[in-house]
Amino acid sequence: MVPASRIGFPKIPGVDFTALYNSRLFLYRGQQFDFVDMTGVLTEPPIGVAEYNVLVPRVDRDGLDVAGVRSVAVSAPIGTNVPWNYRAAGFGEGDLCDLSGSFFAFATTRAERAASGDPRLSLQERYGDHQGYVDAVTEAAEDLAADRLLLPADADNIIAAAQASNVLQ
Repeated sequence: MVPASRIGFPKIPGVDFTALYNSRLFLYRGQQFDFVDMTGVLTEPPIGVAEYNVLVPRVDRDGLDVAGVRSVAVSAPIGTNVPWNYRAAGFGEGDLCDLSGSFFAFATTRAERAASGDPRLSLQERYGDHQGYVDAVTEAAEDLAADRLLLPADADNIIAAAQASNVLQ
């Protein structure tokens, strides 16, 4: 875990990563309030004491979180999923939009990637063809199922969805 400014997010064309995060302020509620059992008399308005030290997961070269259990969508990605988004023009533009993520698709071919300047490997470079993508999804789903982090029926559904997808078709 690192400060947002040290996350290591790649320079994806069209994505302005500003390292914003939703800060949280520690509020002092007064001497008569017990923070352990949340009882007592509150001081109103509360007094802002300090911001919490917010740390976020470091990301890999695709902009995907390194920490935690890596889902199939992270182990066999078709783009970069992030848990943040920016507000639209006229609605607090440039600020974060709470609880709304973003998805930045990978280029299909190496030529498309090179033309756009995207540092992330294209789908073709990653998987070769549709079967290569299905194989990567199958391996990721089966590994999670073997580790008891994914139900076998869910792994089967994920693999079937990959087979039915139009990725590299």
